[in-house]
Amino acid sequence: MSEVSKLVNSRGRIKAKLTAFNTYLEKAATDSAKLAELPSRLERAVRLWDEFDGIQDQIEELDATDAQIRERENFENSYHAIITSTRALQSRQDRVNQSSPMGSISERSGGDRQIHIVNQPTIVKLPDIELPKFDGSYNKWISFRELFESLIDADPSLPAVKKLHYLRLALIGDAATIINLLEITGNNYVIAWNLLKQRYENKRLIVEHHL
Repeated sequence: MSEVSKLVNSRGRIKAKLTAFNTYLEKAATDSAKLAELPSRLERAVRLWDEFDGIQDQIEELDATDAQIRERENFENSYHAIITSTRALQSRQDRVNQSSPMGSISERSGGDRQIHIVNQPTIVKLPDIELPKFDGSYNKWISFRELFESLIDADPSLPAVKKLHYLRLALIGDAATIINLLEITGNNYVIAWNLLKQRYENKRLIVEHHL
């Protein structure tokens, strides 16, 4: 392999790195996780010009043709366009970070990048409430039922299968034996809850156990 061919291969690897960086840049415009890598990736991309320039100088010394001049011009145009676009994106992202705790960058169909600032509601973590336990005592049924219904049964975000799981965790002793044979499925939650209510919603026994 001639010296020029070796240099051309090295130049090709540099051009491939610039193409890969441009591909990353297009994805980073709509992916906040990738956008976080921008400073370090840009630092490496900037060095590509010096690498290309050094190799291209050697190629042109051995092959001073118009084709090699066009190679330099094409790479230079692509390089500066990509780096300029990257720095503009980085500058916009810095302004977003300074003005808002949360922001996102999307790309319109025409290729123009647009910044959307999203105001996130403040989330306050409430203290955990321990799930009540019920052992089958009639005098504890009403308080257990009301607390379990407010914490678990009335929560629309919980699927029925999870509600049944929590119900089984809450039951001990005689109460647990009532639903032990039921498989943990979404359909069985209503069945299990109704079995408990049928067993313990006995007003006469509740009154007797409170006397």
